[in-house]
Parts: sequence; structure tokens; C-alpha cells
Amino acid sequence: MAVLLGTTACGTRTEPPGAHAAAPGHPLPWLADGRLHDREVTVPTEADRLVVSAGTTLVGLTDERRSRWWLLDHDRLVPLLDDAAAYVEPVLSADGGTAAWRSEVSSTPAGDQTSDVTWQLTAYDVPTRTVLGRTPVSRRVTCCDQGGAVVVAAVANDGRVALTDGGDQVWMWRAGDDPVPASWRDFGGRRALDEVVSPDETRSVGTDLVVRDLRTGERTPLDLTADRPWAVRMWADDDHVLVARGSETGPPDVVSCDATTGACAPD
Repeated sequence: MAVLLGTTACGTRTEPPGAHAAAPGHPLPWLADGRLHDREVTVPTEADRLVVSAGTTLVGLTDERRSRWWLLDHDRLVPLLDDAAAYVEPVLSADGGTAAWRSEVSSTPAGDQTSDVTWQLTAYDVPTRTVLGRTPVSRRVTCCDQGGAVVVAAVANDGRVALTDGGDQVWMWRAGDDPVPASWRDFGGRRALDEVVSPDETRSVGTDLVVRDLRTGERTPLDLTADRPWAVRMWADDDHVLVARGSETGPPDVVSCDATTGACAPD
């Protein structure tokens, strides 16, 4: 059973996000030596993983038995979830205002290589610190590649959650409703799970370091050298994406890239 901050409610977010105010400092949050560094804020934490989007910062600690996540609220970490489920990881909307995650509830063998698995989906409103809704979803999963397992593929700014089992089909769930078949067009087109979407949901960029316009399909490569691996971290605004070299365990080298031209410069 998950323990979450706030009360349970149904609906969608209407207020803008604002987990914490932006301040001068390093442009990216990072974890090191038991501390979260986020611009001018440094907070002790046992967390070892990080999810960020448009000013919302989540830190977590997960293993095969338990998942715990916290939300940075100004200069303190507040509980987001504490779940006796393995490797739960929230997904944030592009504007940082909605989080969604799935937690495994049960798994029953259905054959030598298959199991019937049920997950609980949760949608959470960041500005009001409330759960928008929860719903169960079940699928038959194949061992050992987890074929058929449902994952949260994307969260739209208006609270819609895209679910996929790795195939071509996508389901759409909004708090208060049941998941229903949908099209990737409802989420700006099909995209990889590791693509990062701009706050206004008009562009995305993935591991190929190519900006894709979700309205026109136009592609703009980022002008980056390949001497060391680059990783897309987050969008600074609707027109600039932050790309880094290094890991989340230290302050990485960061460049800001113009999504229209592909030009990059140190941030």
C-alpha cells in the first residue's frame, strides 16, 4: 500500500506547477555524497535517483522490495510515495505539474512462462500535493523479457497518462476514468520512453540528440561533438534544451541548445 502526501481526489490539474522557485546557480539538479543540489538549495537525502521536469524535482530510493520517493518543496523534501513494490519510478509531465507511476499489486502464475500481473496506476497533482486518482490495470506478462508489462510512457500537461505494453497499441488514462485505447497522435505522435518533451509539448528530443517538432515532424540535429557521450537532461524553456556530459552523481558539464537552430553553447 502506497503512503502518499495529500488526499485522494479525482480530476485534472488546472493550476500551473511550482514545486519550488527557480534561483541562480547550476542549471541542473544533481546528487552527490548524500545531498541533493538544486540551484541554491542543498538538502541531505539518502536517495540515489533523480527525476526532473520544468522546475519539479523528485528524488528516489528503490530496490526489489521497496520504493520511496520525495518531492523537493522549496528547501525541504516531502514524501511523495512509500510503496512495498519493486522499482517504482514516477514520470513527470513536460510542465512538471503532474506525476504518474505504476506499482505492482499482484502476480499469479498462469503457465510455465507467463503470469497474470495487476498494477495500480496513480496520478498526482504537484501544485496541490494531492492524488488525482488511482486505477488498477492487469495484463498477462511473459517471462523473462517482461513482454506485455504495462509502463507509463508519457504524461500530458492536462493530466492524461499514456500507457503501453511495448507493442504498437497505446492506452489513455485520465484520473476518474478507465484506461481506453488511444492513438499516439493524442500525445503528439509516437516517441521513445527516453524522449524529453518541451514544457509547451511542441518539441521532443531523445538519445539521438535530434529535436523533433511534434506538430510538423521537422527534425533539427543538435550541434554537439561526439568525443564524449551527451545526455538530454531537461528543457530550460520552450525553446532551449539542456544537455550534459557526466553523471547525476556530480555537477555535469552543461550546454544549452537552441531547439530551432540546433546551436549549443555552455550554460
